[in-house]
Amino acid sequence: DRPAIQSAINAAWAVGGEVFFGPGEYVCYSPLALPVDANSSLALIGSGVRNAAHLTEPYGTRLRFAGGERDDFIAAIFTIYKIPVYRFENLSIIGPGATGATTSGNGIRISGTAVPRVVMSDVTVDNFPGGNGIWLDACEYSTLKDVFVSRCQTGLRLTGAFNANTLINVAAGSCSEYGIYAENSASVTLVGCTVQSNERTGFKGVNLIDWVISANHFENNNTSATPAVHAAHIESAPPSARRH
Repeated sequence: DRPAIQSAINAAWAVGGEVFFGPGEYVCYSPLALPVDANSSLALIGSGVRNAAHLTEPYGTRLRFAGGERDDFIAAIFTIYKIPVYRFENLSIIGPGATGATTSGNGIRISGTAVPRVVMSDVTVDNFPGGNGIWLDACEYSTLKDVFVSRCQTGLRLTGAFNANTLINVAAGSCSEYGIYAENSASVTLVGCTVQSNERTGFKGVNLIDWVISANHFENNNTSATPAVHAAHIESAPPSARRH
């Protein structure tokens, strides 16, 4: 399904439009590239998500990556400065770990020299055992709501001046390293999130400024230790980053 999906993505980007996926599974044997050459917008919209932990529709949309085990599945990597907008809604994104692979790239990666805005709602990312489920770098004024990430190396990685963003009801679990890893980020709100059953720290923050971390649930992280400890760990942060 990859050639048809990529063609639809390119056409929608040209007009700032949407790509809609009906119910069913769409299999890609090579990565999908999000265009990066303009200040445009693009929306990938499915018919609902369905898995054991996040169920909104009996027949949802699954994008499954069956390609190279070290490739990023859906990626925008910028080499020039742009201010694009990417929106993801009602989608399940499944990695090669679902078919037994023990290595992988990232599920969704948006990084580089741009300042993109990313909006996600009702999205699951699962089974990228060698990479990040979602890696957002230098994104601003973005919102992630009702996003579920599991069985990745790190569930959600936020880096490179990831500023003025909001995460609401995000769940990250069963990852081999961190549920959420954040570095060099400012003015981020993390509220109502669930981080549990990750082998290392549930939430790790490095050099965070003015984060608000409120009403979240951390349980059974650092599962490689006995007993499980380290719900959250923040390093090199001023007191304003430590508000709970």
